[in-house]
Amino acid sequence: MKKAYNIVVFGMEISVRSEADESQVSALAEYLQRKYDEVKSVSQNAPRANLMALAALNVASDYFEVRDSAQVMQRALEARSKRIISKIDQLELPKEED
Repeated sequence: MKKAYNIVVFGMEISVRSEADESQVSALAEYLQRKYDEVKSVSQNAPRANLMALAALNVASDYFEVRDSAQVMQRALEARSKRIISKIDQLELPKEED
């Protein structure tokens, strides 16, 4: 069930509805605010909308990096699992007696 939360990000109070708990919503808001602050420290005179867009792009970049890393790990685990299964299949196990 979705709950309503008020968060402050980009210096604005925003009402959001989420199925996540309050601590996760707060952590997400803090993360987004950090990304905004990072961009603002480099581009102090840029309009707020530009800073918000750049912060969103940085969040998307982080997401893609983690997603790609997870895909690489998944492929490596699948390959390792196939090798292990192949080795198990090659073992000569004693036959079970009925």
